[in-house]
Amino acid sequence: MGDWFQRVVDVQTSGADAEVQAARLRSWLIAERIIEPVLTDCVLGEPRGHPPGADFATALADGFTDENLALTRTLWTNGMDISTGRQVYWVAEPVGPLTCPHCGHLEEMDHPQSRWNGAFNDAFTAWLAGGDGRVPCVSCNALVALNDWDWGPYPWAFGELGITMWNWPPIAAEFVARVGDLLGDRVVYNCGKL
Repeated sequence: MGDWFQRVVDVQTSGADAEVQAARLRSWLIAERIIEPVLTDCVLGEPRGHPPGADFATALADGFTDENLALTRTLWTNGMDISTGRQVYWVAEPVGPLTCPHCGHLEEMDHPQSRWNGAFNDAFTAWLAGGDGRVPCVSCNALVALNDWDWGPYPWAFGELGITMWNWPPIAAEFVARVGDLLGDRVVYNCGKL
C-alpha cells in the first residue's frame, strides 16, 4: 500500500519572502477552489493540511473519472500541505546520474566511489544550515548549486516553499506551470511513494 505524494517546490524564494509567497499561493489555491480554506488532519508529517477543494480536478492531468476523484476524497490522507522553511524535498527513487549543466558531465551515484556521501552530502548539510550548497563538477570545475544539477527523472528540490499533495491523481503540467507563474519563480515538480 503506502501513500503517494506530489510536490511543487519554489527553488528561488527565500527567507521572509517565502512566507509572503506561501500566503499568496494559499489564497490563490483557495480562490480557485483547489483546496478548502479549513485545516484538517489530512496530510502526513504535518499536524494539519488543506483538504481537496470542490474544483481540485482542475489541477489534475486529464483522464480521471468522477469515480477516481470521489475515491481521493474518501481517503484519510488526501490533502495539501503548504510548507515554508529550508527543506530538502527528496524522493525515494534511486538517484542519478546527475548531469552538470555547464559541461554535461554525468555524475554517477550508484557506485561505491560516488560523491553522494561526500561532496553532495556536505552540500546538503551546508544548504540546510543556510549556505548556498554548491558541488564542484569534477570535469569542468564549475561550482554547481544543488538545484542546478539535472537530477533526471526523479529530481530532488531544495527550497523554502513547497506544496505537497497526498494521494491525489497525477497533477497537470499546466498546474505546475501556473504555480510557477503565480510565484514568478522557478519551480520543481517531484513525486514518490512512502
